[in-house]
Order: sequence, then structure tokens, then C-alpha cells
Amino acid sequence: MKETPWERVLPYAPDFSIQLFYYNPNIYPEIEMERRFLEVRKLAHLWGDIPLHWGRYNIGEWFRQSKPMRKEPERGERCRNCYRLRLRETFEQAKKGGFDAVASTLTLSPMKNTDAVNESGEDLQKEFKIEYLTTDFKKQDGFHRSVKTSHEMALYRQNYCGCFYSLYGDKEMDEPAIG
Repeated sequence: MKETPWERVLPYAPDFSIQLFYYNPNIYPEIEMERRFLEVRKLAHLWGDIPLHWGRYNIGEWFRQSKPMRKEPERGERCRNCYRLRLRETFEQAKKGGFDAVASTLTLSPMKNTDAVNESGEDLQKEFKIEYLTTDFKKQDGFHRSVKTSHEMALYRQNYCGCFYSLYGDKEMDEPAIG
């Protein structure tokens, strides 16, 4: 039996329709955010023209919320705040679109704090009255399957989370001027 695209990532074939929402105001520089979006768009097309929605790029808001936590370590409070910011916007868009549930691909990465991602989603599910699908997509070899799929489909894979602080680490430098 031929494997469906979703079974490369999920341990089962979904019995619901999936739409994608790309919202990453944290990614720096903007060209990196655009590059990642183009790869998601390519994947959505290759996997059967999955509807893909674009969230506004608002790095200024991300910096405003993150700057007080700039010295926090990776996977710390700054990252938790980033997960909440991104998931909140996802829930807002899901509510506007009349969606029944939200999930997050953030749990695919071994660099992300899965418990923190899921805690944020579970809190927001109560606020928005939309189900959050608690996941850990890296389990059951999910991360390795995603790497294999990326190579097979010639998809770009980044080597940092995407944010200014993950790119430049602990170096003492000012954030870029955002217009």
C-alpha cells in the first residue's frame, strides 16, 4: 500500500481536513522568513494543494515582547513567550475561520520545548473554545521522518530557530532598527 504524504509525518492518516497557517514574526532576517514560507508553500503544493494561509510579518511586535527576555537561554522564558505569541495568532485566525481545532508543528523540532508549546496551546484552547491537539510530532521517529522527507523533496532546512537571538546568541549587540 502506498504511503500517503501525511503518514510520513503523522503516525496515522488524518480523518480530518488540514489547512496550514504560516505565522512566524520571530524569524530574522525577513529574507529567511520568506525563504521558509516558500518551502512550506512548496510542500503544501506537493502534498496535494493543501490550503496555506499567510500571517502578517510583524517582527517589531516580536522584538517588543522579546527584548526584556533577550538574555534568557534557548528554550527558556523568551521561547515560551514566542510560542504563546504565535499560537495566540493561530487561535485568533482559527476562530475567524471557524476551525474546530489547532495543532502546531513546533513540536516536531528537538530544539523546541514541547511541554511549553503544548501548555500554551492548552491554555489558549480554554480561552478561545477551540480544541488544541496536544502533540509531540518528533515522537515515533517523527523528526527523523521529517528530515528524510525534506531530503527526498529537496526542501531547505534551516540550522537555527529563526529568531535574532538564536542567530546571534549571547553576543552583545543591538537589535536591528525595525521600521
